[in-house]
Amino acid sequence: MALRPNNLEKNELPIPTAIPELLANLYEYQNELKDQNAQLLRTQADLEAERARYFDLYEFAPVGYATLDDQGAIQEMNLRAAELFGISRDGFNGRKFNRCIVAEDQDVYCLYRKRLLESGLPQVCEVRVYQRNGPLFWARLEMVQGQKAEGPHCRVVVVDISDRKIAESKFQENESRLQRSLSAKSTLIQEVHHRVKNNLQVISSLLRMQAELVKDQTAAVALNETYMRILSMSLIHERLCADGQLDLVDFGEYTEALLHELFHSHTGSSDRIVSCLKVSRVVLNADQAIPCGLILNELVTNALKYAYPNNGRGEIVVELSESELGYVTLGVSDQGIGLPEGLDWKNSNSLGLPIVDILARQIGGELFVGPKPGASFTVEFPKSELSAAASA
Repeated sequence: MALRPNNLEKNELPIPTAIPELLANLYEYQNELKDQNAQLLRTQADLEAERARYFDLYEFAPVGYATLDDQGAIQEMNLRAAELFGISRDGFNGRKFNRCIVAEDQDVYCLYRKRLLESGLPQVCEVRVYQRNGPLFWARLEMVQGQKAEGPHCRVVVVDISDRKIAESKFQENESRLQRSLSAKSTLIQEVHHRVKNNLQVISSLLRMQAELVKDQTAAVALNETYMRILSMSLIHERLCADGQLDLVDFGEYTEALLHELFHSHTGSSDRIVSCLKVSRVVLNADQAIPCGLILNELVTNALKYAYPNNGRGEIVVELSESELGYVTLGVSDQGIGLPEGLDWKNSNSLGLPIVDILARQIGGELFVGPKPGASFTVEFPKSELSAAASA
């Protein structure tokens, strides 16, 4: 019987007994190595597939890709870049990228490349590029900074934007042509307003002269009223010429000018009748301003003639405002004797109020006649879209 070695621990198996367990551990370790090797092979296959996909995306991209070294020389480029520049894949190595750019635009490229190298931030510029044996084309250069083991480099995305530049050039030509045409038409319209104003002023002056010559008082009054109606239209065209808006009138300013003419034309009225203006800035186009001018002329003229008889003294209030909903209110009121009892003003023999009613409906509005004391007339109408857009 063999003696037990003195250095054998109590739980330690003899060497012959431990061999099977060591073999089992070795077998398990070999299986783990096989699994890890299989996983490594799968990872390598995935990497190769990703590399192939990346290469396809890079090589066959619809835009050009180029890599430059720190001196701006081309290190590599994809097929699209070679096609854009018209050079072979073997003929670009070491070629300076700026040699592909026209001389007039090289400063632009160099400036943005310098900014890229100094700041590290992406830079974008548009330059004209040579195409060997082909025409120039416009390119958008998108530059980003990269880092390789051999030193700093720059990646450039090259996008052909010639079609966009051609479209922009045509658009600018069309816009310039349109601006010239618009300027010519504006000059023509302004000249038309000027001639209409002159013709109306000539007519109104002839009427005024004729009114001073006729001896029949009724005829003289009628001529004077016609004179003021034509003058109210003439003032609209005068404003259109002066403001250069061609079709828009600040009716608040026009109201002040027309009232000055009306009070001045009624000799003696300005000494005993005063005007009170409560006028806001309201912009109207010519189609609305001319009827409103005639309305204002009729209402104020009636007030000057009939509100304060027998040399009475008083006040005529003229109001002009615009609501948030785009409705314009034009009002003329006084504290005089008011309208005669039982007067049917819509069927009156007088021309004034029926004209006001017709003109109010012409601009899509309505005439309201207020109660006594005095006389109060208000016209409300919606602003046209053109007038509303000009006020915005």
